[in-house]
Amino acid sequence: MGTWEYRVVERVSSRPHMDDAIWYEIIEVYYDDEGKIDGTSDAVYPVGDSVEDLRKDLELMLRATNKPVISHEQPQNNLEYDLLNTQWITDKTEDDIYAQNLYAALCNNQFYKGDMKEPWTCSWRYAGGMVADIKWLATGKAYDYLDFYCSSALSDNPKFVGEGTVTDEVREDLTKMGWRVEPYECGLLHRI
Repeated sequence: MGTWEYRVVERVSSRPHMDDAIWYEIIEVYYDDEGKIDGTSDAVYPVGDSVEDLRKDLELMLRATNKPVISHEQPQNNLEYDLLNTQWITDKTEDDIYAQNLYAALCNNQFYKGDMKEPWTCSWRYAGGMVADIKWLATGKAYDYLDFYCSSALSDNPKFVGEGTVTDEVREDLTKMGWRVEPYECGLLHRI
C-alpha cells in the first residue's frame, strides 16, 4: 500500500498575465509501493478536528520545508496547463456559453490523463479563475473568477449548466486532449 507526505513544490505560472511567476506551495505527495511519486494534490491548508490536531498538521507541513523542493517547471498531467496552452480551446472559450460550460465541467469532477492514479481536481473558485484566464487569452478583456462562480444559478441563460455538469461538447474536447472525466468522489483526497 502506498504512502503520502507533505512536500513543498515550486510552481511556475502557466497563466498569461503572471509572466512566469514562481511561488511555493505545500502539497500532498502520494508514493507507490516502490517509493516513486504516484500523484499529487493541489495546494493544501492545515486541517484538524481539534486545535491539537490542527497543530500536528501544521507541524507535518513545517517538516516539509526541510526536504528537497519538488520542481514543476513543465507540468505533466495538469489539466490547467493543457487548457491554457491549447489554442483551439482558447478560441472556443471566447463564446460565453462554452466558457460557462467548461467552468461547470471543471467543478465537482475529477480528471485523468493516461495512466494517472490520482485525479486532477480543482475548487469552484479555482475553476472560475482558470476559465477567466482562458477567456482573457481569447478576448484580451479582463475577467474574474466571479464572472463564472455559481453562474448557472445567477444567470437566466438556459444554455448555462450546473456545476458538475459535463456537456457532450466539453467532454468530447477534453477527450480529444487526452483527458477523461469522472464524477468527483467525496473525500478522495482528504486524509483520514
